[in-house]
Amino acid sequence: MRVLVTGSAGFLSSWLIPALQNAGHHVIGVDRINESISTERITHDLQIPLTDKMQFDSCIHLASSVGGFLFNAKQRDLLATEEIIAHNIIQLCHRSNCENFIFLSSINVFENSQIPDEHGELKVFNQKTPYAQSKARIEVLLQSQFDNLMILRPTNFFAAQQPRNHHEVGKSHVIPDLLHKIHTAEFLEILGDGNQLRNFIHLSDISNFIVKNIARPGLQHLNLRSDLFLTILELARSLMEITGIHKKITYRPEYLQYEPVQISRFCQRRPRQLGWAPKIDSIAWGLTHPHGGHRRLASPQLSKDASRSEIDSRVRGEAESKMQQSHLQFQPKAINLNSPEQ
Repeated sequence: MRVLVTGSAGFLSSWLIPALQNAGHHVIGVDRINESISTERITHDLQIPLTDKMQFDSCIHLASSVGGFLFNAKQRDLLATEEIIAHNIIQLCHRSNCENFIFLSSINVFENSQIPDEHGELKVFNQKTPYAQSKARIEVLLQSQFDNLMILRPTNFFAAQQPRNHHEVGKSHVIPDLLHKIHTAEFLEILGDGNQLRNFIHLSDISNFIVKNIARPGLQHLNLRSDLFLTILELARSLMEITGIHKKITYRPEYLQYEPVQISRFCQRRPRQLGWAPKIDSIAWGLTHPHGGHRRLASPQLSKDASRSEIDSRVRGEAESKMQQSHLQFQPKAINLNSPEQ
């Protein structure tokens, strides 16, 4: 199958694309950064329409502005940007006669309500943050455009070498942000009281789900989680154990005002019926076993006993940060098919 992957230079793509290729799929990657490992690569800003007609059988839409809880809450231009990209991808799919679409939404669409046990269309639209609002709106938009549509709503994904894309307080994902503090700060500052509960799902598990169900027909909504639940305090202590660096922990409880409804052990019967169950149930294992197809870049070591493992708080950091800061600058870029690996 010929598969178009948007956001092909991103963190999830670096795990998903090798999995797709190993399953025999021909991957066409689209990203404004020309560093993906796709079979074919198109360097292009998806805020600008791709006018060429292309040949692909399925589209996996991953391209998105991402960050930590403060980025999601305060990036007001996310709504317009994400919808522009979605409209352009829809038009490209229609021109290319692609009828199979997979969208990576987020469990954050339930940030202000309990996650239902039934996996289905959104029924409550009370999202507060621009990030959650944009995901909810795009879900509705795609449902009006595709009969064969799979909407995935994973919890917090993680893996080795997760980049720290933002440097402001609260704007990076929690694991790379805590690791950065462990390696550089005098104290380990936790934003909140440490009791905030999170669920973490490994990128290999998400990739396996997508590969297994890429050709599934009809309309599907899947809320995905693992059995790996940790409070932020438990996570911080685990990361200090993994790195071998121990620091005094301080708290900033004023950040609890941004906390969504607490995550629950929502039902996973439907994903199980589709033949999927997450395998990674340990933060330590997930952070110390890089994927065979994942690019290795210079990064701080976790510990003397984990020299094979790297958590790179700088992986594509400068490039991704530049991408986030300039995502409203509509600068078309040349399309380079089959360009050499960077």
